[in-house]
Amino acid sequence: MEKIIESLSPNERKILPHLEERKISEICKKSNLDQTSVLRALEYLQNKKIVKLSFKKKKIIEIGVNGALYKKKDLPERRLLNLLNEKRILKLQEAQKESRLSNDEFKAAIGALKKKAMIELKNQRIILSANKEEISKKTLEESFIEILPIEYCFAVTEGDSLLLAKLNEGLGIIKQTGKYNEIYNKWFGIYIKPILVKTIFKYVALILLPLLLLLLMALGWSWSLRNQVNKRTDELRKELEERKQIEMSYRKDTKESTPHR
Repeated sequence: MEKIIESLSPNERKILPHLEERKISEICKKSNLDQTSVLRALEYLQNKKIVKLSFKKKKIIEIGVNGALYKKKDLPERRLLNLLNEKRILKLQEAQKESRLSNDEFKAAIGALKKKAMIELKNQRIILSANKEEISKKTLEESFIEILPIEYCFAVTEGDSLLLAKLNEGLGIIKQTGKYNEIYNKWFGIYIKPILVKTIFKYVALILLPLLLLLLMALGWSWSLRNQVNKRTDELRKELEERKQIEMSYRKDTKESTPHR
């Protein structure tokens, strides 16, 4: 026993009084050691047959980086389908450019939609063949991604508790500094679907066209009114000139007919 006690490291001695705790976090708190040091000390104690560690296995579905992005942006086939629902027919290059899909995503989207007979490929063009009901219906993959939590995780090889502890320690540090939220918001934050330039022009045109028509109508009415005023002014001018000529003619006749004495 004395040999065992003498072989204990300072960290092992620190955690021994707190082994009744079930949670690693509590042992860390009471021993004033970080998680990595506590786990390493526990493993050394287990090797010396002083303690016996037990582990619980959990099955975790990891959504992954792409899964998290697709949960925000929609699957590639859905993004392509929504685009085709607006355009109906598109050239392959235009479809990939406007859908903002990578080469692999674009190929996967075409394959998925073609397999479900929702599109046709003819003369380097994509033609939408699905009806409204088929377009609005969610696929099994979309339904599955919807129910997955947006939080993500990392995994290590089973039994590699030291690496897991280091990762958790690093994650704890960036959470304390606020860097975690910055990284999360950048890569997994709320996604704002980009608005296509053509879509913007479409709505701008819908607003400006009626205003333009009203402006043209106003200009036409103003031009017509101006013409009427000018025409009436010319008529009045001519009428005044005619009256002046008649008056002058009358005066002249009256003057000549008056007898001289």
